[in-house]
Amino acid sequence: MWLAMALSAFLAAGPGQAGQDFRDPVYAGIPSLGVSVTPLRADAAAKIGLTDAQLASDVEQRIRQSGITVFAPVSSYLVAKPSGDQPRESPYLIEVQVGLLPVGGDQWMVYTARVTFSQPVLLARTAEQRPDGSLVFTPNKWVGSDVRATMWDRGMVAMEARAKSAQSIRTQVGALVDAFLKEFVAANPKAPH
Repeated sequence: MWLAMALSAFLAAGPGQAGQDFRDPVYAGIPSLGVSVTPLRADAAAKIGLTDAQLASDVEQRIRQSGITVFAPVSSYLVAKPSGDQPRESPYLIEVQVGLLPVGGDQWMVYTARVTFSQPVLLARTAEQRPDGSLVFTPNKWVGSDVRATMWDRGMVAMEARAKSAQSIRTQVGALVDAFLKEFVAANPKAPH
């Protein structure tokens, strides 16, 4: 029962799934993407021969093949770059999450794969607490922290024989990334190189 509830929650529609128009300006003009892979469960990943680095490399290769520059994910959105320097980090982030659960005496692997696209946002308003405990709201104030919004989110759940699961996971993550890239390229017909 708990597995069914977890899978239902995982598959719930996320941002960008229901009728999002990807020609929207929030997707247009993005010059580069960063890739972040949430660390895999080490014991399960070792059993199937899958690494975080393989997933990151697969995703980066697909992005580059779409004509999009890949930079490291930005460490902070507040880092000032000297005038004229080319950015070496991207605040526009493709995030990959894979959950692994060995079942059936380790003969099978249940897995979840999720790919999201997020970018930094400016809060419409922020709250600051006064000395008397009351709150004052300030519109459009940069709060000096890393505030992100997920703009695209897709995921899936599958079960595969352990011997085939690493390739299956890589294929499924690739399909999710390709789905994002199709929409991203449509919003950026001449993606910067």
